[in-house]
Amino acid sequence: MDMIFLDFEVIFNDLDETVVKLSRYHPRRVAVQMELNRRMKRIYLEQGKIHFLFILLCLAASIQLWIPCFLGTLIRNQAFAVGEACWRCGWQETPLGLLLRSDFIILILRAQQPVTIKFTGLPKLELETFSSIMSSSYSYYNLLRQYD
Repeated sequence: MDMIFLDFEVIFNDLDETVVKLSRYHPRRVAVQMELNRRMKRIYLEQGKIHFLFILLCLAASIQLWIPCFLGTLIRNQAFAVGEACWRCGWQETPLGLLLRSDFIILILRAQQPVTIKFTGLPKLELETFSSIMSSSYSYYNLLRQYD
């Protein structure tokens, strides 16, 4: 990866910037464009071929992101289940429920607020967030592969 970073740092070095104003088919502009394309191909992983290690890295990163998001969704769903369990215990059908009615109502109302894992500056850790991140990542990956 460090080699890719270094290649990006020098991608425009020693190239004539004035060719941008020339015609698309001007020989100097074509030569600079070919050199830029050659430098970009050097940055690609084997000209677009995916290596086993690259797949393994992507899979590990995905799992590393998926686990906390799954746990966050699990916690959220269990918190909602507390309110449902409270409602289904039958407190409203027994005269004894009148003694704890305000406690049950507060508990049910509180259980309707989702419990989430959230860090400052980061989105909520839920499977919806994981799905959104993976969708955006794949879109960016395809966008970068278009400029081959």
